[in-house]
Amino acid sequence: MVVDLTPLLRGQRGETIEIARVRVGDAATSVDLSAVTGADDAYGGAPPDTPIGRVRTTPDGTEVAVPLDERVAEVLERGGWLWCGAAVLRVKDGRIERILVRGPWLAMLDIAQEDAIARRFGPPAGHEREMGRRLHHYPDRGLVVAWHGRKDRLEYVLLGEDTWQEPRLGTRELLSELMDGFRVLSRAEWRIDRIDPDDETSRVEYQRIAALARAFRLGTVPDLVHGKFLEGELSEGRRDVIAEVAAQRDEIEYPARSRAPGWLFQHLLDYRHHVDRVVRATAGWLMCSDGALLGMIATQDRIGRQLEPLMIDIDRWICTLIDPGHRVFPLSELIAEHGWPDVDLEGIGLEDL
Repeated sequence: MVVDLTPLLRGQRGETIEIARVRVGDAATSVDLSAVTGADDAYGGAPPDTPIGRVRTTPDGTEVAVPLDERVAEVLERGGWLWCGAAVLRVKDGRIERILVRGPWLAMLDIAQEDAIARRFGPPAGHEREMGRRLHHYPDRGLVVAWHGRKDRLEYVLLGEDTWQEPRLGTRELLSELMDGFRVLSRAEWRIDRIDPDDETSRVEYQRIAALARAFRLGTVPDLVHGKFLEGELSEGRRDVIAEVAAQRDEIEYPARSRAPGWLFQHLLDYRHHVDRVVRATAGWLMCSDGALLGMIATQDRIGRQLEPLMIDIDRWICTLIDPGHRVFPLSELIAEHGWPDVDLEGIGLEDL
């Protein structure tokens, strides 16, 4: 089987490319089964590089491979991935949802350098970084083109509806970044020169916080976490938050005195960090064989799920103190104008994929 991708270079949409006698949107039962080389119904997201062989255990304890035709039947019924040489077909609700093409068929696109993508397909609507790859999105053409940065090569072409929209980041994203970096960055006194030079993750987290702080005009990262931006005359929205927090006190009369609003912000942020540590306490546990420890992990997870909804008001207070208008900024603007690091944070430290 040979797949012709060259129509994409002439402006055709991704859904027009036929592979194994089907296009995106066709009934999965129309697939040329003679072209199917692998199948797996276990993956709902992106497929692995190759299909993973599946086995079943017989009554006598012997493991035997599940025949390909049975695995294909399961995918057609329940959804999953069908491998057809260097193409992978995503089956969902009985239809071909998307098709991913990689390997030798990509050579016909003649893309040896990343900047050739725009020359072949025109300027993309936007970019996204994912596990060492830079995705070039063409939502108006049903097309995504992925370039692998570390391997310096065209990684794959994804055919089908592309619902990507440019991320827009605001106060909630800033709060999330603060929580992600709090443990390390607070020990470094929120100064980038005190972060371990080899700790690339923490340095990127710092730069993300700094970019959003600049966009919101909150000053430096230390200014932000210490609430310096709340000095001076407060806007009505910020005064409303302070009044709402004060109204939560019990009926005991207290002196009509209050500390600076910056102190309140620091206290809220520190408290939110402590709760976040409890919620994420089991985040690093992937598997465990000890029954008692598994029970403790389950208990911690249950407590964490109960705590998160209780943080709604705390999060709203913090976010409104940061910016009562709850503005959001396109990611491209944060990169171009405010120093947001254009790197794949999740891909840092991973081995080549």
